[in-house]
Amino acid sequence: MKEAKYFGIIFEKSFLGFFSIAGKTAVELTETILTQLESDNLDIQLCRAQGYDNAAKMAGVHGSVQAKIKERDPKALFMLCANHSLNLCGFHSFESVDSSVTFFGTVERVCTFFSSSTHRWEILMISVGVSVKRLVDTRWSAHDDAVKPLKNNFEKLVLTLEQMCDPSRSKENVDTREAASTLLPALCDFIFFCYLSFWCEVLEEVNQTQKYIRTPGLSLEKCVIKIKALKTFLQSERIQIVERAIAYATKKCEDLNISIERKGRRRFRKRMPGEVAQDAGLTLPGELQRAMLEYLDRFYEELDYRYRAMDDILVTFGVIKPQTLLTSTEEELRGIVPNLTKIYDEFFAEDIILEILRLRRHLEAASISSQEAVRWTTLELLRFIAKWGYSESVPSLALCQRFF
Repeated sequence: MKEAKYFGIIFEKSFLGFFSIAGKTAVELTETILTQLESDNLDIQLCRAQGYDNAAKMAGVHGSVQAKIKERDPKALFMLCANHSLNLCGFHSFESVDSSVTFFGTVERVCTFFSSSTHRWEILMISVGVSVKRLVDTRWSAHDDAVKPLKNNFEKLVLTLEQMCDPSRSKENVDTREAASTLLPALCDFIFFCYLSFWCEVLEEVNQTQKYIRTPGLSLEKCVIKIKALKTFLQSERIQIVERAIAYATKKCEDLNISIERKGRRRFRKRMPGEVAQDAGLTLPGELQRAMLEYLDRFYEELDYRYRAMDDILVTFGVIKPQTLLTSTEEELRGIVPNLTKIYDEFFAEDIILEILRLRRHLEAASISSQEAVRWTTLELLRFIAKWGYSESVPSLALCQRFF
């Protein structure tokens, strides 16, 4: 058990311990959790938040543990793991496009080829000068670390592989030559070039987003804004991203004298009777354009769905958002406060509005302009209340901010 003092308030963090789970269904898991809480003399009706990973049984909208606990206690709002959610958005979107799965399979093969032998790795470091990375499913943005070196050092990598599969230019064994000669055509391919450009651009934004949402002490408001910025990128740049990828691949094929025509027979998924193939009659660039746009749209939809819980919490606590709290008229506040009071009956609309007006006067008396205060996060506003000892003047508002 650890105690930490924040803002003049004592928060006690208690680790209750591990306990075994017998059942596997959401109903059984919920009952086990509630039984354990009861044995620890903890009333579920006093719970104000719950958080799990994104497993469907735990975090699903209907019939999951979080949903069943909210049935018992509607005040136990659910918050997802923002970092894990971003991983799932990328993973489920990427696996829906077959050609993209093939691309990452080739990227993984490059790493496997060089890392399986210290001799090959030594050649890689001497000839190319950078290491190749494995894909990491637990951190989707790490795919950026695997793809970017390939794009930035592609010519050196291809030259190295060409030398390794030529018996007159190297002394590699038969296994190495055969593996290199198999890998080389998979890299020197129009489809691979398209996705090399496409994924470098997309993963750069995903990587920046994932690094940001892992920032210690990051507020919910800022996390939501960063996710919205990623969604804006996917929506506003979707056509340009794809066009740049196709242009990059076309230029690469021209420079290396590689045919853009499709190689071999394309494998289509089995279709239902009467269903027409989406890419029927399309050229290879047209087919890839459709596939990449499909991925971007699916990624956008996944982000929109998985981060809806965050948006809902922001709406619930909208009245204490600094911009709203400090600039809204009294009439506007009356229209927003019910989002909070309909869930938390310990708060009364009139008290909240009265305390908001009182807090504005405190800020003015402390010579803090509204232009400065509206840029604060809710946590920074709570720090101001604690620093100046105003918790007794605005008790409901301070408690609401602590909940948030």
